[in-house]
Amino acid sequence: MEKEQKKNETKGKRPLTEEQRRRRRKLLVYPLMGLTFLGCMWLIFAPSQEDREKVRQGQGFNADMPQPENSGIIGDKAKAYEQQRLENRQKERRGMVCDLSSFWHGGAEKPDTAAVSDDCRLTPVETPRKEAESRQHAGIRSSAAANKRLNTSLGTFYEPSKEDAEKKKLRQRIDELERVVMEQEKKP
Repeated sequence: MEKEQKKNETKGKRPLTEEQRRRRRKLLVYPLMGLTFLGCMWLIFAPSQEDREKVRQGQGFNADMPQPENSGIIGDKAKAYEQQRLENRQKERRGMVCDLSSFWHGGAEKPDTAAVSDDCRLTPVETPRKEAESRQHAGIRSSAAANKRLNTSLGTFYEPSKEDAEKKKLRQRIDELERVVMEQEKKP
């Protein structure tokens, strides 16, 4: 020990205190912990090799622009609105004709005429729309029928029940028997 103290004195260094040693350790440990944390975060969030290749090839982004000539997009808004209005009028007319025909036939159309008339009037694009509308109309019809049944049952709910002849005879007989019993009780 003495040799060490002499060496320190000759160099002009004083021995370090305990607090100074802690500070030096902190100065070494904290940066090492920070570097370790940054390394872990880089490993977690770094893009994989596949992602890098996709970005290089342009697969990560949709770089193709749609061409208006091929997709049937109308260039003028006024024309598009006019075409939509015309289609809506045609649908209305078809709906009115279908409603009238179902009204006159009582909701049951002949299968031959319904299939022929629908197929002749509709384009292939409008066929799924017509099927969806017919399903909707069928639901409305069944709902209306259920409503009628409910209204008829509620209408008869508050009406007094009709008594048949047997019940009247039985009531008269009971009344007569009660009267007889009362007369017997009055007699001493």
